[in-house]
Amino acid sequence: MTLKTIYSAHLEAGLETPAITQQQLNDALTEFRQHGLSIDGGNAYKRDLCDAIIGAMAFGKQNNNPPPAEHWCKEFWDIGRAEGARQEELLEALAQAREQRDALLSAAQEALRVIDRIKPAGNGNGTQVRLATAIEKATA
Repeated sequence: MTLKTIYSAHLEAGLETPAITQQQLNDALTEFRQHGLSIDGGNAYKRDLCDAIIGAMAFGKQNNNPPPAEHWCKEFWDIGRAEGARQEELLEALAQAREQRDALLSAAQEALRVIDRIKPAGNGNGTQVRLATAIEKATA
């Protein structure tokens, strides 16, 4: 008995979802494999399906071209969107960290200039030397 026969019989009986046993499912998969429709090896259907999933994730990451809410690709688009949003958050946090670093570096350089005016570099103390070294490392 083929999957088509089982499905047709259930539809004729007025049932929406056919109840299929494990053996019937195995028989249907065997029939699919005999006709070249296998998930075991390379085939155009599998490549196209993977391309669609990858495309949905890429569009989601870019927050572009969302599929309809009930479309099967929506779940993959949402995964891509979540990754894109996370990346945007990380880039924003990185930009803020760089701004804070630059502000701290600027403050340290100004502090060293003030210290150098009060006490020339040749007569500096340990703090002055450590601050100068830290600024040199940060700007290298």
